[in-house]
Amino acid sequence: MESEASFEPCEFYLKNNEAVVKFNLAGDFHNSEFANSLLDHKDEFDYWVFLRGEFYPDKLLKQLSGKKIWISTEPIERGDVPFAMKQGRNRFDYHFHYDKTHLDWFKSRRFNIDGEFQLPVNLDMFKPSSYTDECDKWDVMFIGRSTDSRERHFDLMTSKRAQWLIPVEHKFNFLHVAHGLIGESLVSTINAGKIHLNIHIDYYPQLQHRMQNLLACNSFVLSEPLSHEDELCS
Repeated sequence: MESEASFEPCEFYLKNNEAVVKFNLAGDFHNSEFANSLLDHKDEFDYWVFLRGEFYPDKLLKQLSGKKIWISTEPIERGDVPFAMKQGRNRFDYHFHYDKTHLDWFKSRRFNIDGEFQLPVNLDMFKPSSYTDECDKWDVMFIGRSTDSRERHFDLMTSKRAQWLIPVEHKFNFLHVAHGLIGESLVSTINAGKIHLNIHIDYYPQLQHRMQNLLACNSFVLSEPLSHEDELCS
């Protein structure tokens, strides 16, 4: 199924007397219709910021005027990430990574890495809910995609695990949201949980952006060891 082109401004404001326009981009950049919708604006901006820039086609990037900034947001220990990082190498004017403990990996491989950039939290959106009927619907909650290591944790909280492996059934009201929630729906769901889990994608530590979002909602979080804690919001 081909993705529909979407290039609509979602926010406009002035900063340091310069106009800043934010866009929600949704679609497949390998799809010609969507790529053309972006190229219609190729000369309008001085800076382009790309999350997951390793997936943007090189022929598309070369046609954009202005400086191009790549923010990589995946743990470099994951098996497919080093290959993806190489795909984005030397195609951007600036490259920032979300976890500063990974910078030595980039430097040891002679990547032109400009520094670390923890993704900001929208505190106007991510905050405790004022609606008591939304709160504490779930005893335990995890928001993030499914992996083998995560599912091994989740098995401990489900009736399936209890049925096959142990005689006493756990009675946690457990929710796993693997994908599909953004914006206010995500915040509402976060505020419906008593205890949130932060489980790594595999057996290596990192500081996921999930942590900042959860803490901004004043959530109680149980986490595996993090790569560092000094950049968590207070």
